[in-house]
Amino acid sequence: MSEWFFRDNPLLAWPLAGLGIFVAAFLMVILYVTVVLRRDRELERMAALPLDDGATGAAEEGVVRT
Repeated sequence: MSEWFFRDNPLLAWPLAGLGIFVAAFLMVILYVTVVLRRDRELERMAALPLDDGATGAAEEGVVRT
């Protein structure tokens, strides 16, 4: 039944085009993250930052967040 419904339907190109654009954009982002950001010196500097630098939190300074 679905073959009869979708046969010769010109609107089927749009979902396929959208899927192609999405896959292309997704692959470009993955490529950017894995190739370009791995070479960036700033990323290496940020990765070397300590997680706890000894600074006090906002609650310890008298600032109460709700």
